[in-house]
Amino acid sequence: MAIDKIIENIQRETEAKIKQIAPQIFHDVLFQKALTYQRDELLETAKELYEKVVEINPHNSSAYNNLGNVVKALESEGVEGLKKALPYYEKAIACGPGNEIAHRNLGDAYYRLGIPEKAIESYNKAFEIAIQKENAAQQKSFNPAIPGWYLELAEIYVTSGKKEEAQRVIDNLIKSRPGVVNDPHFKKFVGTHGLKTDQKVYLVTEV
Repeated sequence: MAIDKIIENIQRETEAKIKQIAPQIFHDVLFQKALTYQRDELLETAKELYEKVVEINPHNSSAYNNLGNVVKALESEGVEGLKKALPYYEKAIACGPGNEIAHRNLGDAYYRLGIPEKAIESYNKAFEIAIQKENAAQQKSFNPAIPGWYLELAEIYVTSGKKEEAQRVIDNLIKSRPGVVNDPHFKKFVGTHGLKTDQKVYLVTEV
């Protein structure tokens, strides 16, 4: 028997023992390994590991959410990948209704599939949960992704012909993150779409 086959068998036996003796530890180790492979863009391996994770714990919301991201990436973010990702995001929300990231990812998928109504609903739910978490935190803890989510939702409204709603989203973003008005990306976004901040309209002068 080749040495690599022997090592593979030993690893398999060791994993089986750990899974039997300490299933939670085994679950957590698998999840971290899957996350590492995902970040390294070794997507097929990441997918296999996440599938093992949800087999052990079928209520792991984060694992289902990450599975959605992985299957989407495996299809190069195309329509088929988005369609395949939807049930994983929905499962993530079913297992963890307070998972605002899954709500946002579901909204993004719906938008890119041309279903803006459902996209808006999912984004608004993501904001509701994220703001509740921030308000409940004993020390103010801001999710750094939220400003980007606001702009994504504003874009959905703009492309749906609902500029007033897009303006409302921008106003809420400024209210929650006043410093965003100094961000070049923010200035370019509001300028491109003719949106206002403090009664001023930023116009794009360069690209």
